[in-house]
Amino acid sequence: MKKYFFPLLICIVFSSATSFAQLADTKWQGTFYIPSENECYLHFKKDTLNLVFAESGDIIEAMKYTVSGDTLTLSKLYGGSPCEETAALYKFKVNADKLKLSIVSDNCSARASAGLDGDLTKVIEATIKKED
Repeated sequence: MKKYFFPLLICIVFSSATSFAQLADTKWQGTFYIPSENECYLHFKKDTLNLVFAESGDIIEAMKYTVSGDTLTLSKLYGGSPCEETAALYKFKVNADKLKLSIVSDNCSARASAGLDGDLTKVIEATIKKED
């Protein structure tokens, strides 16, 4: 049993690092409901995530995120939602230039109804405005 533990541990760590790398330094655009329908994008940085209006580049909300396997945990840092200190869990799947998020649990109704649980398309840097 011991001889299998270390290789299994390496696989788990590598899998988590690969999942995190799929999101870090990427931008994904889609339709969000804040509170009405708007084209926005999610900008994943090293460990933070900005929800940004695509047209103006204004940051709507900033969140801290962590990745564990195929699960994304979000916690508000600042912004317009009432999601103070309420963490959310989403499953994610990246397939080529598409990102699919699915709610596991989110007790903040404003975030849960904003449309994060949809299909997003990877953004090419030259097609978006600079964030303010």
